[in-house]
Amino acid sequence: MAAAASRIFEEDEVSLSTANGLRCGLVLESAQYFSSDEEEDNSYFDRLKKGTIRVAWHPDGEEEVTPETKVQLTDRSLMPGDVVRRLVEGRESQKGFVTGTKVKCHVQILGRNRVICDIDSRHLVPLKFWDTEPGDIYLDSWVGKIESIVESVTLKFPDGARCVVDDQKFYDQLCMFEDPMESRDRDSEFCMNEFYCGQQLNGYLRNLDGATWLKTTKKHCPQATKKAGIKEIRVTVESVEAKSIDVHWLCQGFTGNQESKMSSPPAKLNQEDIKRLKKLDCFKSSSTQIGEKAFYTIRPHDNILAVHPKGKQSLVSYILQSDLLQCKEQQMNMRNQLAKEEDEEEGEEEEEEREGEGQKEEEAVVDNEEEEKEEEEADDEGDAYSSDSSEGDGGGAKKKRSVRKHHHHAGGSVQTRRLHKKRRQRLNRKRTRVEPHQGRVGETLPVEVIYTASAADIMWQNGTLETDIPSTDLFPIHHLDELEFFPGDYVTSADPTDMDVYGVVEKVNHTERTCIVHWIQPSSVEAQSTSQKVPETVSTEELSVYDLKDHALYKFRPGHLVVRVAASPGDVIDGPLERAAAGQVFSLAVDGRLKVQWADNSTSFCFPQELYLISEEWSDDSDSDSDSSSSSSGEESENSSWETESENTGSDDGSAIDECYQWILTGFNSPFSDKENEVAAFQKAELDCHLGFSRSTLTKLEQLLAEEGRLEPQHIIHSFKEILHIHRSCGKLDRLLSTKYFDSEALIDVIANVRSELKIEKTLKVAKQVMDMINNSENKEDEGEEEKKKKEEEEEEERSKRAKELCQAACSLLKDQISNVCKNYDIAAVELREEESPCTPSKAKPNLDLDITKCSEASADDAMETLLKTPVTPQTPADVRAKLQLNFDGFQMIEEVPDGHNFKKTTHEARSSSQFLTSIRKELKLLKTSLPQGISVRGFEDRMDLFSVMIEGPSHTPYEDGLFIFDVQLGSDYPESPPSVHYISFCTERLNPNLYEEGKVCVSLLGTWTGRGTEVWSSKSSLLQVIISIQGLILVSEPYYNEAGYEKQRGCQQAHENSRMYNEMAILKMVQSMARMALQSNPVFQDEIKEFLQSHGPRMYKRLSSWMTAENPDGASCPDPSLPDFPLLPLSRGFLLSLKRALSQLKTNLATLNVVVE
Repeated sequence: MAAAASRIFEEDEVSLSTANGLRCGLVLESAQYFSSDEEEDNSYFDRLKKGTIRVAWHPDGEEEVTPETKVQLTDRSLMPGDVVRRLVEGRESQKGFVTGTKVKCHVQILGRNRVICDIDSRHLVPLKFWDTEPGDIYLDSWVGKIESIVESVTLKFPDGARCVVDDQKFYDQLCMFEDPMESRDRDSEFCMNEFYCGQQLNGYLRNLDGATWLKTTKKHCPQATKKAGIKEIRVTVESVEAKSIDVHWLCQGFTGNQESKMSSPPAKLNQEDIKRLKKLDCFKSSSTQIGEKAFYTIRPHDNILAVHPKGKQSLVSYILQSDLLQCKEQQMNMRNQLAKEEDEEEGEEEEEEREGEGQKEEEAVVDNEEEEKEEEEADDEGDAYSSDSSEGDGGGAKKKRSVRKHHHHAGGSVQTRRLHKKRRQRLNRKRTRVEPHQGRVGETLPVEVIYTASAADIMWQNGTLETDIPSTDLFPIHHLDELEFFPGDYVTSADPTDMDVYGVVEKVNHTERTCIVHWIQPSSVEAQSTSQKVPETVSTEELSVYDLKDHALYKFRPGHLVVRVAASPGDVIDGPLERAAAGQVFSLAVDGRLKVQWADNSTSFCFPQELYLISEEWSDDSDSDSDSSSSSSGEESENSSWETESENTGSDDGSAIDECYQWILTGFNSPFSDKENEVAAFQKAELDCHLGFSRSTLTKLEQLLAEEGRLEPQHIIHSFKEILHIHRSCGKLDRLLSTKYFDSEALIDVIANVRSELKIEKTLKVAKQVMDMINNSENKEDEGEEEKKKKEEEEEEERSKRAKELCQAACSLLKDQISNVCKNYDIAAVELREEESPCTPSKAKPNLDLDITKCSEASADDAMETLLKTPVTPQTPADVRAKLQLNFDGFQMIEEVPDGHNFKKTTHEARSSSQFLTSIRKELKLLKTSLPQGISVRGFEDRMDLFSVMIEGPSHTPYEDGLFIFDVQLGSDYPESPPSVHYISFCTERLNPNLYEEGKVCVSLLGTWTGRGTEVWSSKSSLLQVIISIQGLILVSEPYYNEAGYEKQRGCQQAHENSRMYNEMAILKMVQSMARMALQSNPVFQDEIKEFLQSHGPRMYKRLSSWMTAENPDGASCPDPSLPDFPLLPLSRGFLLSLKRALSQLKTNLATLNVVVE
């Protein structure tokens, strides 16, 4: 029985019933669902236990880890484009994607016990209009991202003085001011450290030294700031404006201007430029969450409640009481009645004012005195958040009352005075029913969201659109396989014959894994240039999802950022287009078009070939760009957020851990407690993890940089990203050891340059692709094409040279510091003592792969022992090398490396010949004596650093009857760094999460993924360990869980369904691989592959054919041994269609080897 799936996710709004009522909070982290980056970033003690969540409770921001069963889901944050489903226990259900949301919320007027209920989030205006997140902007046909903003803040004093703070130095001093209404800690989840219009601040006058003064008084002027000492003042933020914005421009969209291509706008925008700037964030309102602050303009029918919670009762708990909600209509009627009476009273007051025009001067004096007194009283009462409009209205009312009082006291009759006295008394009695500062219609006030309730519109896979579904009824899908399609998706055939034709999905049968696809023939370039012809549908058919794949370029989703690269049908292209050249995808249609909301807020429908998707390109590995320069610095950085509170409290804890760490490593009894031993043991595991990853990745990068010739643009980007990854991992070494090895000024400067160059390279890549598409759409042939290409090649050559030098400098600095870490912490010596010591930490993870000590003591004949003691080099005489061709099962030495070996063209020069040869002897001995069944290894006499490996797919897995071939090279500093392993793929796409089509093998021992303990490469590791890890840890019965983070899903219904579907895909890819292997054999294992196919090919065909007729509804373990005992049954109709076609191809290809399949 599958375990219950987690129902609480990150950014969900949850509530908890307490003695003080309902308490609402925002989920910051969920134990079951997290990305691979989070798994890599978080330390052991930061990770949540299964079934728990980390919640920040509103309004104080207190964080708490609590079981998710203890809280109630209140609302779910969904954005257009998110994939969701309704989770039905025990039954598969289709998925859908969000096309739109409606968010209603309760907001509190800041500084007042007033709550406005059920407002539309679309009416909320951000306190800060320009922001770096998401930061997508548009100006003059160019798209860019905001990097930084310099703000100008105007402050107003009670006596009328005004000043402006717009210099960064003085802006930092202004940040020392505090909001008296903000009692939360500045690091709290819900504390916003931003300034906004109408905000009142407390601080010291001296902190305004250097401000620009617009109006001065005796008490508040430049001289006073220098003499003020510790004088405390209160100021009001009059305005907040963006003085300048630094922008990184990405590319220019198609404008229809044939004359010239404009240069990009300036990187620093001034206020005049900012006025023309457009923000690209059309779905901002969908992201509204509790704790957010914004401006809200009161509307005629708003329900404004006066709330008075008792004790520690929250506002939400108070307003959700049924009796209070029932009286909203009554309060609204009372408010309308009072407003009507006030209007009548003001009309009478105006008549009385006209009678007293002759005493204006005397009245004005009284007015000023009383207004000053009332302002002082208002300050004492702490009414901090009155807007300009409310102050004006209130002041005017007070002035009229004072005028009226003075006028009647001077000359009015007794009867008139009594009449107005009664009227004022009646008015005062009525005013007590609704507290003051209620807020007037049209008044704009700062508010904070305290409760949300959202609903979503969903386009389901079967093509139906369902609207206004409560978000709490929907289950978000965070891990989506590559074969899940939705209406409006653009696809191509898995083996396309016509590269120009693309498909649009009309609907999907989720259970049967089939799609209805419209195949579309795009119009020619000539037709596009005249805007006369539109793409046309050429056919419609039902296909298996396994025969389709996502279009490489058309991966559009609502909210994605796009730029125009061609004119739409019907556009007049003789002049500039009326619409903007960039926008966001608003929705997708099954007729092959997309609805785009442009930067000027206009909308139109476009075909995919008219757009270029920036979001997909720029978001690739975006975390690398945003890494902080060093996480080891004493100052806080962005990457320090994963640290626990205890890790940030001081150096004492770190010293204790370091001392305990040394005791654990040396194998002696520790004087510390068991808990501290556990901390130290996992500190060691973390250290091994990051040190192993950094070393191995650095070695591979150095090999790439050592190759002759220039670096291609994709290699430049890859190299920069790898350096940032290494630096991030090294920063964690600094954290673990409480050191600053990777915080040197030279290294920080180099890393900053790498980050800058990476951004430039990615921008050039995007700009070049966009310009190529624009030129193609215009059918334009540039004059001087050869000269232009020559210039581009020269520029690429220069960039390659600069990138190589920068990467080599970074590698050198990182390598030196890693050596210092190993030297100063004596890590190599520690490993030796650990091996000799009989004691090991009780919590240390056992070696699941291979016991190296036992293998090294394995028996062997004397001849082999003598031979292995002889130094073996590529220059070893042929008669000695020939003796290595011992005909043992599994391992053989052959004469020379074939041309097809992936590493043949690479050079190899051992840094330490003696160490390398010793390692070779050990490897040959292990391979000769300890290879498990189903593994064949070949060494080469002319290149002792190269190997080839063939692994048979284990039985009772989707890979049964399959073969996997790998090329291996031992690095120049082997065994300090792991070997390089290349997977030779014979199928399209991946058949396993750890084996990539381009050859990458993702396993922690190789340093291509992080691990701990024996999962990480060390000088004691071996090639045999790597091979056995691939066979036993990668080729498993449920490869779905090999994806990082997916293991935590094991046992829940959603994961079981995903695992079964993944196995369907893996079997199809395995059949495809073996069918191609019959035609494209590997030169090293040519005879072995042929022999294997002769025996296992018919067996695979027969076994899978029998499954096609099997019936097992629940997919449980089958008593029939011929049926799969891993999650697979029941087979989907789409899988059967694809499997039938794949088996037919396998049968045909086996016939070329004279293998008969019955």
